[in-house]
Amino acid sequence: MALLQDKIVVITGSSRGIGRATALECAKQGAHLVLHYLGDSETTAEVTSLASQIEVLGRKTVVVPGDISDDTISTTVGHIQLDSKAILTSSDRKCRL
Repeated sequence: MALLQDKIVVITGSSRGIGRATALECAKQGAHLVLHYLGDSETTAEVTSLASQIEVLGRKTVVVPGDISDDTISTTVGHIQLDSKAILTSSDRKCRL
């Protein structure tokens, strides 16, 4: 059995670098992912590609764009994490969750 089988993992800064690598490994370990990313055209393309890679592994994804330092966005991501009892990992230095 995979380490994160059917758990929900919320990752901020998921479009590239450590966040992207973490998302892929969590998916390989059986997790479903909430992928937060900045939301500009570059990170949108990156997270779209990432979501496709994760879905090929049979895992579900939800994408949440926006600047995590914005109170509305951080509150939204925080509610997703709390409401689903998800695991939260942040590679974004601006994350205040």
